[in-house]
Amino acid sequence: KTIISCIDEFLDEYKSDAEKKHGSSRTFGGYRILKDLFGPFHSVIVTKMQQPDLARKVANHIRSKADAEDRSPRTLKNYYKKAKRLFSWCIEKEYMTQQPLHKGLTIVKGLQNDTPPRVLTPEETRQVMYSAQATDKDYNLLPFFVLHVFCGLRPSELHRLSWDNVKLNTADPFVQIP
Repeated sequence: KTIISCIDEFLDEYKSDAEKKHGSSRTFGGYRILKDLFGPFHSVIVTKMQQPDLARKVANHIRSKADAEDRSPRTLKNYYKKAKRLFSWCIEKEYMTQQPLHKGLTIVKGLQNDTPPRVLTPEETRQVMYSAQATDKDYNLLPFFVLHVFCGLRPSELHRLSWDNVKLNTADPFVQIP
């Protein structure tokens, strides 16, 4: 199988899964970049991507593409994630046996991973909760803010929650993160 045939098959499957799970294929859109990222490698047999010299060329091409487009380090990291996801899918389908883009090839400098998280002060927390409570009748976001501020749940985790994940009728109430 060539890399472009794998990309096409991956995109078809990803789009179908997105439509089944979310009722929309919008989440699939970002993966279309794979066709551009692997442009010079479209005709390469996917198993050859496991060769260290070719994997290095792919990683360097992705980096060069991000640099040429003046993309941020975060975008470069996302490009690598998408390429790795494609290769993981190829492994699942048994088109290849190992991930060619290992950490040594996909190091991204300039990310702000070392910045500590900012924690709200008690006064800021009071203001957020007061605003959430005051607007709850219109927006119904008070439970969102309570879980976010007091339980430490990320907004992305909260968006995936349903009331089935909230367990209140137990000895120790808890929220199950899907």
